Amino acid sequence: MPQPYARAWAETVAAYDGFVFVTPEYNRSFPGVLKNALDRGYAEWNIKAVAIVSYGVDGHVRAAQALRPVFGALQLADVGADVTLNLRTDFRDFGTAFIPGEHQTAALDALLGQLSVPVCGGSAADRSPGLCPGWAVGCHLCCTP
Repeated sequence: MPQPYARAWAETVAAYDGFVFVTPEYNRSFPGVLKNALDRGYAEWNIKAVAIVSYGVDGHVRAAQALRPVFGALQLADVGADVTLNLRTDFRDFGTAFIPGEHQTAALDALLGQLSVPVCGGSAADRSPGLCPGWAVGCHLCCTP
């Protein structure tokens, strides 16, 4: 039987249709505490949309790249658009104030626009690239022809 905190976490995850993960790059990947949080459930994550905002000093996209296979294993549909924040250019004094570059607005708009598209829907007859709304966000989890 799961611990009460694990049940509470699973119930929280199950209540949402999509997620935006904001994560630092840590040792060329994402933090272990995030992996632990992801591993505390399985069915609760399935067939939901997910987007990634990553930040770091150099090559902060590696956190996002490392998360994608984990998301795939959990049957989360990665929307594709990312926001990548650089501690040198999007934060003042190396992290004391957040002042994103102007280009980040368009990146965030794209991310949120893709995240707002339903991951799955329609009947079995609708499950094709042209008809299933999940295909718009790269979801191939339940609608693969």
